[in-house]
Amino acid sequence: MNHQVSFPQSTTSGLLFKVHRQQPELVTPAKPTPRELKPLSDLDDQQGLRFQIPFIFFYRPNVTSNHDPVQVIKKALAETLVYYYPFAGRLREGPNRKLAVDCTGEGALFIEADADVAFAELEEADALLPPFPCLEELLFDVAGSNDLLNTPLLLVQVTRLKCGGFIFALRVNHTMTDGAAGEFSAIRRLLPSGLDNTTFEALTSFLWRCRTVALNPDPETEMRMTCIINSRGKFSKSPLPQGYYGNVFVIPVAIATAKDLTEKPLEFALRLIQETMASVTEDYVRSVMALMATRGRPMFVTAGNYVVSDLRHFDLGKVDFGPWGKPVYCGTAKAGIAGFPGVSFYVPFKNKMGETGTVVAISLPVPAMERNQKEEEVGKKKKEEEEKIQLPSGVQGFGMGLHDMRSKKKDLLAQLQQPVASDDDAMVEDFLKQFEDLAGSKMQECGQPPNDIVQEMDPGFDFVNLGQVIPEMLEASPSCCIM
Repeated sequence: MNHQVSFPQSTTSGLLFKVHRQQPELVTPAKPTPRELKPLSDLDDQQGLRFQIPFIFFYRPNVTSNHDPVQVIKKALAETLVYYYPFAGRLREGPNRKLAVDCTGEGALFIEADADVAFAELEEADALLPPFPCLEELLFDVAGSNDLLNTPLLLVQVTRLKCGGFIFALRVNHTMTDGAAGEFSAIRRLLPSGLDNTTFEALTSFLWRCRTVALNPDPETEMRMTCIINSRGKFSKSPLPQGYYGNVFVIPVAIATAKDLTEKPLEFALRLIQETMASVTEDYVRSVMALMATRGRPMFVTAGNYVVSDLRHFDLGKVDFGPWGKPVYCGTAKAGIAGFPGVSFYVPFKNKMGETGTVVAISLPVPAMERNQKEEEVGKKKKEEEEKIQLPSGVQGFGMGLHDMRSKKKDLLAQLQQPVASDDDAMVEDFLKQFEDLAGSKMQECGQPPNDIVQEMDPGFDFVNLGQVIPEMLEASPSCCIM
């Protein structure tokens, strides 16, 4: 099967390549495995986890090796399924919607593919970060395989690149596992000094606020931030057997109105997230398990919700297949989960310059993306203005303070531009008194409007040349000084 993949023009200037896939096959365990029915835990089979999650790994070529990554990984998969044999089985649903994995040994789906593109071309096209525009070809959705029940629990595709590198992509049923076994100085500058917080808390509060601004909901809308918390360390005496790889996390939620999130300091959102995370205790985890078992495993609330999962401390970057070393990018392939786009994953990343950071893919409606882009443009303009304008004493920092100052100057200029269409001396005198008040006190308070505001509102109104004349016009206040 030949499939041509094209990237959007925004990623590169006309990068096109073809993917040739072989027919999907089943890879079974390399040795016989137990045939048994294993019920999933009450955390595993909750409604909010009944979906498939895709991961993708990019590997550079090794010109000194003649190993075939397809055969290496296929063999490794068969051997791995001996020890993790439930992944070679199929999910069944029993009474009260209880899930169990039927360890049939039928195997995992495997796809072999080739792409006529080099690793360097993908890297040059910035195609090594989510969202991957070619994901549907690099992790092909085999018909019927995306269902929850009675289908393979693993889908693996290995795509060779023409340079010798390769792409390893897989999709796993989240009910089976949770996958567990940098500095953010720019964001932290928005928080009060001395405020204790982790990188996760600072980044999450910042994204919650930014996403709310982009969505532009009604101010009284209830916005939710759900943090996926690994609860393995919450038990005084762990009930988990050694090597347990099932889901052991809970999803506490912080709640605030859109108005509070967008208008209050970032510290407000941070405090809510800290309180929410602190609420996760052993009793909390056990109560969640009891809730799932007695209430039919309900789905979490999706309205106004944003869910984040931190994958930075997992060992995804250590998936080493030998000759090719560690992956350049490794993590989730996209934002969102089946039917719900409001999920983001924090994935560690190192670019080609060796700089490390965190990749966060966010899925938003098109209008929200456009608003977000405008906010970024406004931010750039604010930064330029900060460089041009020396803020008065008492005004600290950058951002809303600068934006408010700019708005005041614009309003002031609008008032100064009001025409006096009268021959009545009293009205003219009254206007001059108002002018004196505006120019003498208000402009002292917020500073002279910069030229770009002046030119925007009235190209013919020039404060640069007029500024030294204004005090002389106001004879009642000869000491007036225009800032």
